[in-house]
Amino acid sequence: WSEPIPVCEAMHCSELQPLAHGSMSCSGPSGNSAWNSTCNFACEEGFKLNGSSELQCDDSGHWDASQPECEVVKCVAVQPPEMGIAKHSSNDTNPSFKSVYEFSCMKGYTLKGSSHIHCSSNGEWSDPVPKCEVVECHALQKPAHGLFNCSNSSGNYAWNSSCNFSCKEGFILKGPNILQCGASGEWDGQEPTCEVVKCQAVHQSEGSLMNCSHHATELKYKSTCDFACAKGYTLRGSPQIQCLSDGHWSEPIPVCEAMHCSELQPLAHGSMSCSGPSGNSAWNSTCNFACEEGFKLNGSSELQCDDSGHWDASQPECEVVKCVAVQPPEMGIAKHSSNDTNPSFKSVYEFSCMKGYTLKGSSHIHCSSNGEWSDPVPKCEVVECHAL
Repeated sequence: WSEPIPVCEAMHCSELQPLAHGSMSCSGPSGNSAWNSTCNFACEEGFKLNGSSELQCDDSGHWDASQPECEVVKCVAVQPPEMGIAKHSSNDTNPSFKSVYEFSCMKGYTLKGSSHIHCSSNGEWSDPVPKCEVVECHALQKPAHGLFNCSNSSGNYAWNSSCNFSCKEGFILKGPNILQCGASGEWDGQEPTCEVVKCQAVHQSEGSLMNCSHHATELKYKSTCDFACAKGYTLRGSPQIQCLSDGHWSEPIPVCEAMHCSELQPLAHGSMSCSGPSGNSAWNSTCNFACEEGFKLNGSSELQCDDSGHWDASQPECEVVKCVAVQPPEMGIAKHSSNDTNPSFKSVYEFSCMKGYTLKGSSHIHCSSNGEWSDPVPKCEVVECHAL
């Protein structure tokens, strides 16, 4: 033969390249790249096919389409939440499969939602982008008998908001007068309370009668105490006092002072002895009087100070004891020690007789402390001679 006997060979297409991030499966009657062969393509998770998923080798020895590629799945770019920060796992501005965003919030804000999201194989983020919400502290209660005013008029106690506290008249604030909501969602102190103002305890003075609207140790704002005095005492101060809003009494605490009688004068020619529960001239005091020898008391021997502040009698006096006047004896002479015509204690009479007479009795007598003469008045008897 002029030429070798020809043969018919099956048409072959070009060899396909292995599919990056994917798989290729081919089949055909005369080999994987022969005419009528078919190749199917699939991508790994996180990748999507760009091109036809199936190629066929035609009778001209060409694949009926270009070989596809596996491209990584992309997710839309994420914007950080308002008042928040979004940190990407890489510097790629086009996040792709398995890219991760980590979220955090600025001071005073808290994250609502997931703190991490990742790009899923379907091109969607695993969770919605979270939000940063302002931190809020728990609601405050108005203290009993108090007032409070907060900077946030909407009623929300957001971070950095503050509340001022004060108390009504007669009450005092225990605790801080201002609270501020911190970034942690806690107030920076304990809620204050309003405690009623208390006045100092009232102690009764001697002789006082007291009646208070509250117990003596629980005297508080607007409490009142009424005072009176027992018999023999007089009130010095207001009969009623009230506890004021500043914790002081409206008036000084009154006292009951014992009634005093006028001071007694020292007793001339005598002695005075006084005693009493509140002093020698106070109510119920008693003074006793005594006179020296030769003197007798003119008036009461005991005085008592009554509840009106007066002695129950006039102050007595010591008067000298008097003796009755002495007449000279008949035919005699009586000579007095003084010119006083009213002889008194210790007055002395000296007696003598005229010529021819002799004294019978004591020549001297004196006025005793009992008002009697020490001896009888003597007599003058005529002198007689003895019988012849």
